[in-house]
Amino acid sequence: MAGEVALVTGAGSGIGAASARRLAAEGAAVAVTDLAGASAQRVRDEIVAAGGQAVALALDVADEAAVRDCVARVAAELGPIGVLHNNAAATALSGGGGDAEVLTMSAELWDATMAVNVRGPMLLARAALPAMIAAGRGSIVNTSSGAAAAAEHLRPAYGASKAALESLTRSIAARYGPVGVRCNAVAPGLVLTDTVRGPGRGLRRMRAVFAAHTPSPLGTPDEVARVVAFLASDAARYVNGVVLRVDGGMGAAQPYLADLLGRHAAVENAPTVLS
Repeated sequence: MAGEVALVTGAGSGIGAASARRLAAEGAAVAVTDLAGASAQRVRDEIVAAGGQAVALALDVADEAAVRDCVARVAAELGPIGVLHNNAAATALSGGGGDAEVLTMSAELWDATMAVNVRGPMLLARAALPAMIAAGRGSIVNTSSGAAAAAEHLRPAYGASKAALESLTRSIAARYGPVGVRCNAVAPGLVLTDTVRGPGRGLRRMRAVFAAHTPSPLGTPDEVARVVAFLASDAARYVNGVVLRVDGGMGAAQPYLADLLGRHAAVENAPTVLS
């Protein structure tokens, strides 16, 4: 990634922060952006302290003018963007109860979710594409979710937005692949971010349920970031328009299989399997 300029959204924490650090460690100059400017600055400082090059910018990805200005500023300070990681998502909206079900959802919550999760990546891609096309190369990596492919009992707006993002991924790949720009997505499963590790989230139970379906423990932001860096790099030159699951195999299992085999109780009694 030496000599590359990368812009990462939602990079103040979790997967975005891990991706920004990973891209910088592999030689890219990174624009760390987040709605929370202080969080972006903190990650930027970590990158610089480790010997990398980075700038921090506060960014609301749903704001068209803000996106345009951000991309222009990054180009002026670091150079033309060659890697775009659209990671920002309206997770606070999906986790607050308003995105519980269609019957009770407000149109405002639906629109706000789509504005961040779909409109934002489109605006960022639209702003970054001209420089990529001019260079004859570029990579866009979107963060989708397992919720795009399999519905949950809750979060219909979030799931629908991520399904739309996957469709956008394929559209960009099909249209701009012939001129050297690739677009792919990662679809993480449950990842051990600070939020997931937080009090009251039932992490022990989560581990037990996941262990009943897959031999892989819960993933970490760094593990997703390594996949993002691969897709962003020339090592993935022949990979375009794919959605790559990073879920430890959870999406490969029939959801009822663990219950039929009675594995949940066995895992509950052996929590040290996933330390």
